[in-house]
Amino acid sequence: MLSAIIFSFSANIDNFLIGMSYGMKKVKISHFHNLLLSIIMAIITFITMTIGNQLTTFLNASIMNQIGSYLLILIGIYGILKSYFKKENNEKKEETTTLDLKTLFSIILILATNNISVGLVASITRIPVFLASYFTFLFSFFLLLIGNKIGYQLYNDKIEKKIDILSSILLILLGIIEL
Repeated sequence: MLSAIIFSFSANIDNFLIGMSYGMKKVKISHFHNLLLSIIMAIITFITMTIGNQLTTFLNASIMNQIGSYLLILIGIYGILKSYFKKENNEKKEETTTLDLKTLFSIILILATNNISVGLVASITRIPVFLASYFTFLFSFFLLLIGNKIGYQLYNDKIEKKIDILSSILLILLGIIEL
């Protein structure tokens, strides 16, 4: 269960950053849009992890677990390097607006790409699919909600970089735990 929680938190911490960045732009993400996004992320996690579990039936589980663990570690290292070289964002706050459907689907596409790759790798390490999907839904919803609210009030590039690094460290930790 701990692995499912760590996986889901690290895979969805980007929701916090996205919520925060839209909050800084004074764009509100409605509870309905957040709920829709969270349900889609949970479904994508379930599907990709189920596919990953099917792959392990054809291959040696021990070897697949090690491969999956090393891939999680590599994804974490990549995330740390990416956040280290990330450019700063100096956009100014505007009038309060709400998130439109086109932007919502763009966000879903961005987050889904992350969940697909991490979900496939995590399933190979035998993280329980249902627990991971459930926690993905919860973390997706609450991290986006909290990030959006905080973004209205406080933001700087140092916080964003630290959260990117935390997410990457959690993936590395998860890979080490699953070895």
